[in-house]
Amino acid sequence: MKPETLARWESKIRPAIVSLGSPHQVTKLYSAGRKDFLAQLAEERPPIVRGSIVLQRTLWGLDFRSPIINAAGMWKNGRGYDVSFYQGAGGFLGGTTVWNDRIGNVKDGIENPFAPFPRSGMAGNSIGLRNSGDPEVAEWYENKIRVPDFPLGHSVMGSPDIKDRVEKIDRLVDGMRLYEEAGVDWLENNWSCPNT
Repeated sequence: MKPETLARWESKIRPAIVSLGSPHQVTKLYSAGRKDFLAQLAEERPPIVRGSIVLQRTLWGLDFRSPIINAAGMWKNGRGYDVSFYQGAGGFLGGTTVWNDRIGNVKDGIENPFAPFPRSGMAGNSIGLRNSGDPEVAEWYENKIRVPDFPLGHSVMGSPDIKDRVEKIDRLVDGMRLYEEAGVDWLENNWSCPNT
């Protein structure tokens, strides 16, 4: 099933799904489904959305097709670059990574918990910075075929697994250098995670 179709159906049947199981069972189902959904969505190639010239912006000397881009938490490891372009975004921001690879949080036996809220259509999560690590993601960007006028940004932070503050900063700077060498246009330093 195409991700777009799945998303439409999910919004209609979410209240029924949530009512069928315990909160733990529902969170487990949605946590596993979220990973599959994002992997499928990253591979989508919908018809290209062309924005109006009125929407174009120049920021930091970079030309964006529109002022709208994805949030940093959505596309870990940068895999949503192409689908974001096709959907008409102005640029792309890769999800927060740290120096080392991380599996993220596991709570009550659920990997990367994602809990749907049936009435609001929103959700809560405790993903825990699941990512492949700066060296691997920077290498992926370096080999990525880029679209002109579709800037690539990436979100970084100091790894919560590195306890020594000097080493944490050193690895953060090392990761930033790798992204710069890979041709990333700008970096976002994620200071908002509670575990930094």
